[in-house]
Amino acid sequence: MSIKNEVYDIIVKPTLTIILVPIIVSFISQITTGNWFEVFNYIPDYVWIIIGIVLVIWIIIRWMKNKMEYADSPYASSPRNGWKKIGEEFYADVWWFIQIPQRDELVEGLERLSHRYYKYSHSNIPYINVETPPRCPVCKTKLEIIKHYLWYTWKCVNCGFKIRKLDSQYKLSAHVEKIVSRKIEAEIEEMEINQGYKR
Repeated sequence: MSIKNEVYDIIVKPTLTIILVPIIVSFISQITTGNWFEVFNYIPDYVWIIIGIVLVIWIIIRWMKNKMEYADSPYASSPRNGWKKIGEEFYADVWWFIQIPQRDELVEGLERLSHRYYKYSHSNIPYINVETPPRCPVCKTKLEIIKHYLWYTWKCVNCGFKIRKLDSQYKLSAHVEKIVSRKIEAEIEEMEINQGYKR
């Protein structure tokens, strides 16, 4: 969801709903008394306070729900030969396993051979996959994700670790993917400099 749509959904829509209340009351006042504001004199102050509190609560709830809403898994299917783990990343209080598509031995051999004759470049950055669900920070067991109305509970069935999150596992895994991709880019840049491919 874009920032524009998020602001509209969280703030503008509930605000417009609240604004409609005094407008409707004004019309009722005009029809019944001939004065646009006469009825307002009979509405206690605590009613307006309640309306304000409801507006604030609504904004908070919509903000929390929007943080939870995220696309399903960004990986529609697994590669033909499965995944190969290449590392781990600690992020958002849990472990994430980093993996790349498992390649055929022939393809890997040809790639290693090609690196002897061609310069390293950013095109050599592998396709990164961040495994979901993430792993327990204590025992590295896959966490069980339980969705509630306003948050997620990430629970380890092995050691009992438990943590609440507003963001979905897929949103956080996308963050991890960006972090790891940048680390790999930095390593390749350093390799290019050390081998004289880049100045």
